[in-house]
Amino acid sequence: MARIEVEDVAFIAVELEKTGEGAASVIRFRTNIDQWVELDENHGLRVEHDPETGEPSPYVKLDRGLEARLNRAVFYQLVDMADELKEPETGKMRIGVYSHNQFFEIGTLEAGE
Repeated sequence: MARIEVEDVAFIAVELEKTGEGAASVIRFRTNIDQWVELDENHGLRVEHDPETGEPSPYVKLDRGLEARLNRAVFYQLVDMADELKEPETGKMRIGVYSHNQFFEIGTLEAGE
């Protein structure tokens, strides 16, 4: 029996669909195994940044503790539909998307950026 070693994650989000508008919109991703997952409270978004390059690595949570990394094209689609949400107390600008009436952060900008 051969062992498979996965460098990052085994699944990749290869397609994105959005229905609706504003906070009530629904964003869903199709993985490389043809599984669809909706961005919601149980299937959140996580974006890691490489400490050396600052390059983002975005992931969507799947079931059973698994994750799928968004491919570059899907991540750029997500960024294109992003909204800005300013935190009044800090002045920090949060960049993200709405799905199922929930805001999912992609990144932040400090005041003045």
